[in-house]
Amino acid sequence: MGGRRITLLVLMGVAIYGIWSALQMPIGKIQDQGPGFFPLVLSGLLLFLSILGLIFSKEEKEAPLDWKKIWGEFRIPVRIVFLSLGAIYFWEFLGFLIICPLFLFLLFFWASGFRLWKALALGAAGGLIGWAFFIKLLGVAMPIGTFGF
Repeated sequence: MGGRRITLLVLMGVAIYGIWSALQMPIGKIQDQGPGFFPLVLSGLLLFLSILGLIFSKEEKEAPLDWKKIWGEFRIPVRIVFLSLGAIYFWEFLGFLIICPLFLFLLFFWASGFRLWKALALGAAGGLIGWAFFIKLLGVAMPIGTFGF
């Protein structure tokens, strides 16, 4: 069994779980939809498409996985995901004025490969612009953090 078929079976499992979860909520009618209507439709569509994919997929001989090539292709997206998860995790603890420039600096320096001075400048400018836009202009209450700013 190839990787494509395994992926389609996993998607079928996700679709079945989505249908089961949607049926636990009120469905409603088309004119007056309940909270389970949209997840039920999407899960049904996912199940239908994954069954079609299983039916029409051809068994191909797969080459062995080249992890260096895979890591080379996904290195930057994985770094962005880890930076985003870290920013979300430390959002309340450090506060907006620390997280925003730090996140932007690390995004430009570590994930995108900018030079240190350029990443520092863009991080500081992005943090300042974010502060001016969200806190001063829009009046959004951002977390202050442990350090008080």
